[in-house]
Amino acid sequence: MPISPAEAFEERHLQRDDGDKVIPPSLALVAALESGYRFKLSSIEEATDSARYPGFLTKDEFVSLCEKNPNNCLDARMMAKHVSVLAPNGLFTRVSLQEIAAKTGSSQDALSADEIDALFDVLDRENTGSIPAERLMEAMYGDEGRVALGKQRKEYAAAKAEEERQRALRDAAAAAAAAAPKESVPAAAAPKKEEPTPPPPPPPPQQKKKAMCGC
Repeated sequence: MPISPAEAFEERHLQRDDGDKVIPPSLALVAALESGYRFKLSSIEEATDSARYPGFLTKDEFVSLCEKNPNNCLDARMMAKHVSVLAPNGLFTRVSLQEIAAKTGSSQDALSADEIDALFDVLDRENTGSIPAERLMEAMYGDEGRVALGKQRKEYAAAKAEEERQRALRDAAAAAAAAAPKESVPAAAAPKKEEPTPPPPPPPPQQKKKAMCGC
């Protein structure tokens, strides 16, 4: 399960000169994600306008904001599904996270541009322009995130292997069909030439009868 809002606040807070702990909207956005909640940046900024320290939330104010919005929760399973497809090498860039947002559209599980920027600002510790998928899922869902990602990766790998197997079978069948000898179709017999009818034989010559003379 994700960490509690209070624990997320303790990990991301800033400390004022007077010793009070506060959190700005950009970090509050990440802390909310880490505790399983999601807000629009504008909603957090609106909350800080009426806060004890304008522009910041105290621990109690942040926890109260989360507890008042129990329906603003993310689905670890759905997020892991997109992560396993869009980060097969285990690394996320801003672009690949934006692809997740595009694929999930306007659904409850979509990450906003503000959330993507906030996550990168906090989680890209080495300033490499990428975030390990495990770090992202752990930050957003704790142990549940790691488990969901591992399970989804296994399912994705199995589905991909089955797809490749089916493709190989289709290719083999097509190759066998192409190599099979084609049945020869007998050629049509050429029409016989009509031979000219020979002329009838000439009639036999007639013998002249000898005239009999009387003696």
